[in-house]
Amino acid sequence: METTPQVREGLEPKTVDGGQVQGGRRAAIYARVSDREQAGDDKVSLEVQQRDCEAYCQGKGYTVTGVYIDVQSGTDSRKDRARFEAMLKEALKSQIDVMVAWRPDRLFRSQWPAARLKRVMDATGVDVETVTLAMDKRTLGLWAWV
Repeated sequence: METTPQVREGLEPKTVDGGQVQGGRRAAIYARVSDREQAGDDKVSLEVQQRDCEAYCQGKGYTVTGVYIDVQSGTDSRKDRARFEAMLKEALKSQIDVMVAWRPDRLFRSQWPAARLKRVMDATGVDVETVTLAMDKRTLGLWAWV
């Protein structure tokens, strides 16, 4: 599947002296669709996902530091999703405090991405929040089977 690397321009966090981010937690938004056809679907389009996640972050007072978008099946565990992996690397470098996705299934639909996400969360303390469907992070592994 094709992967669209995209980070929206103009989302640099506002900083004060010493490099501290203003506006609370630093958020990375993640959006994914399985294919180009789904990318334009009104129910789950990249535009809808991104808009809803940005509104969610604004409502929480988060500073969006990046938007990561993949066009690849969530069940394709044999291929890394380039932007998902880039977001996890930012988390490992302590560049973000929270990852925000539209629904849990945008983040993962198989064990490998769920396990990768869980390992990064455990190693860094970075949180994951979803906009339209709550995710119990204590049962993260079970989500891979849904």
